[in-house]
Amino acid sequence: MSLQPVKRPDVALARLNLMAGERAIGVVVPEGLPKYARVFNRPVGAEAPETGNIDLNLARALVQVIKRVVNPPEVYFGIWEGYAGLTVPSGSTAAVPPGREIIVLVGDLDDGVVTLDRPPHRRATRWWAPDGTWAVGADIYSTSLILGGPTQLIAAVLADGGILATELAADDPLLVADL
Repeated sequence: MSLQPVKRPDVALARLNLMAGERAIGVVVPEGLPKYARVFNRPVGAEAPETGNIDLNLARALVQVIKRVVNPPEVYFGIWEGYAGLTVPSGSTAAVPPGREIIVLVGDLDDGVVTLDRPPHRRATRWWAPDGTWAVGADIYSTSLILGGPTQLIAAVLADGGILATELAADDPLLVADL
């Protein structure tokens, strides 16, 4: 499946159930998931983190871990509509905290590595399961991602040697790097 616009972005976003609270996990992924991790947006050994994007090697690693643990048949993806050069249809948008419009798409988990614009080659910074059981989220200025989901998924991410991540408690404050 290639990425397609979602017919009802409001319904897709309702599954994400984001909160407007400041510096709380619920700003980027749903609250109430069993476990969370902060995933640093750079490959192990890289010097500087990337903002407003998910590093390609990190996206590949996340796809492999998520596929191995939960293997979703389809995934919702979101990318900020304000980026210049987007190559995806812009008609399917919804607002997410902190007041940003994202284009909501649906596709296979493998579409998490797809470039959605002309250079600088950005990928969707929000991925979530239609059933709301897991989500990956990052703001356009963040240098880390927040992943929430089943205990097995978080454990697999933390154990993966190619992913730099730390466990995050649901009530931990988000860092500037997360927003």
